[in-house]
Amino acid sequence: MPSITTLTKQTILAYASAISIASNPSSPSTLSEAATAMSTFYLPNVTAFTLGSITIIPNQTVFIQGTEWTLQKYNSSGIGTDFRLDHYKIDPVSESSAIAWITYRMVVPGLEAEGTTRKGKGVGSNNGWKFTNVYGFRVLLDGRQGWEWTNADGEYTELLKRYPEFLS
Repeated sequence: MPSITTLTKQTILAYASAISIASNPSSPSTLSEAATAMSTFYLPNVTAFTLGSITIIPNQTVFIQGTEWTLQKYNSSGIGTDFRLDHYKIDPVSESSAIAWITYRMVVPGLEAEGTTRKGKGVGSNNGWKFTNVYGFRVLLDGRQGWEWTNADGEYTELLKRYPEFLS
């Protein structure tokens, strides 16, 4: 069996690919496809920690509904859904678990990139901001593997700095 670091890395890269489905939604079904693809990486009863709230997501169906709603909110707010993997760090905890620190770049068409003076020109440019979310990766005794918890404080802290009304 591959090491926990290798399995976590494979999951990070595959998860980033699933997220990228939403990067250029040509129709509402694209966001649904992205949510469905993302859901396959989460174990049942995944625990989500966000800005002091704790949510237990019991199954894939509930995860898809919540994720699709969130992606639609990002889109309808004008932010878009172009999340790109920037870098990651893996801290093994045991032979069957690891913590993954995943940094994404949020690309927002027309938004000036942090730390630059040029204006972004849409998808593919360096516009937007970065944030780090933390994920708990687990390989279960029956062989299933995926995220068993996530902390999205990084995502929402950075988002609310720029769009304070996003959650209202």
